[in-house]
Amino acid sequence: MANQDIGVQHTLKDLRVRLNLSQELAAKGSVSVPTLRSWENDSSNLTLAQMKRLADFYKIPLV
Repeated sequence: MANQDIGVQHTLKDLRVRLNLSQELAAKGSVSVPTLRSWENDSSNLTLAQMKRLADFYKIPLV
C-alpha cells in the first residue's frame, strides 16, 4: 500500500472549542461575533486574507 498524506480538516468552531474560547473571545479585535458565527456555520465565503488571518490565529497551516 502506498504511503499517502491524509488531510485532517477542522471546522472553525472545532478549532475555537479546542482552545476553550468563546465566540466573543475568538472574535475580539478582528471581526464581529455575528461574522464569526456566520463563518462557523459556513454561511458566508471567506477571502484568502481572512483565511490566512484565521490560520495564523489558530496556528494551523493553510493548504
